[in-house]
Amino acid sequence: WARQHDAQILPAGTLLLFDNEGQQRRPWRSRVLELDPVTSHIVWSYAGRADEPLESLSRSSQTRLANGNTLIVESMAGRVIEVAPNGDTVWEFVNPVRGGEGDRRIPIIFWVQRIDPDRYFDADFKTLIAD
Repeated sequence: WARQHDAQILPAGTLLLFDNEGQQRRPWRSRVLELDPVTSHIVWSYAGRADEPLESLSRSSQTRLANGNTLIVESMAGRVIEVAPNGDTVWEFVNPVRGGEGDRRIPIIFWVQRIDPDRYFDADFKTLIAD
């Protein structure tokens, strides 16, 4: 792993980080790693799907959620995904905003935070957005 960033220490003492693999391989790929800092063993990793690999050479972040899933920001793609421990995508958002000539500007997402709707929104609001 190389050119990693956004490292977080998890309650179990492992490190969760976004790894750009040092931009050593082509095509360039990224991945999220959970590492044991004592043994350097990779406890968990996610590099995307074969048809849609993670590719973000800068920015990007990840957060381990209370339910065990991992929320990943793929900044350069303008994409946020929530991934289950088994690698299944359980939620995804792709920023639809594009700009510039031929819509070539990248719809960068820098950071995201998942919120609990039960904590922040009342029943009337949740009914409104469900409709």
